[in-house]
Amino acid sequence: MLIIPIVGPSHAGKSTLIRLVSTNPKRFALPPTVVNLNLDDELGSGHRSDGAMACEIIARHGRSVELVLADCGAGLLAFSVYFREFILRNLLRVVAVWCDIETFRTRHSLDTVEREIRHNYGRTVAPIWEGARSLDRLVDTSLGTSEERAADQMAEIVARISNQRAGSSAESRPQMD
Repeated sequence: MLIIPIVGPSHAGKSTLIRLVSTNPKRFALPPTVVNLNLDDELGSGHRSDGAMACEIIARHGRSVELVLADCGAGLLAFSVYFREFILRNLLRVVAVWCDIETFRTRHSLDTVEREIRHNYGRTVAPIWEGARSLDRLVDTSLGTSEERAADQMAEIVARISNQRAGSSAESRPQMD
């Protein structure tokens, strides 16, 4: 059982890429069962920034299937210190779907974009983007990158994480550190 949190700024393409990869795992050379776990849906609107609850949901789903791609809403990173620390501790098992600020601006309302830039690119989340990039765990969906290419990159990272985990140990515990 493997749980891979997928994090990123709002509208970077996390949900789209997870859907592409999870609905056609054979094309991406992934296990036949890939579950798309949408944490925003699981948490509900009143708990979208509840990092402890998100971690519990991730652990619970890890007990039931082979591969879970956990779609982590941007609010979890922006507003939950607990969840940011969880992601930083487990960065080797995380995929970050990211886009540059220019692209981000094209995907958000003029009324909210400046506030959203602070939440999605500020100093509290920057270590996640920098760490994911340095570990080759970042998929850049900035303008000019096709969904297909980004999905290929995500699947490559997911496969690497799966292979590294399988090669490092035969751990049976579903939760992450």
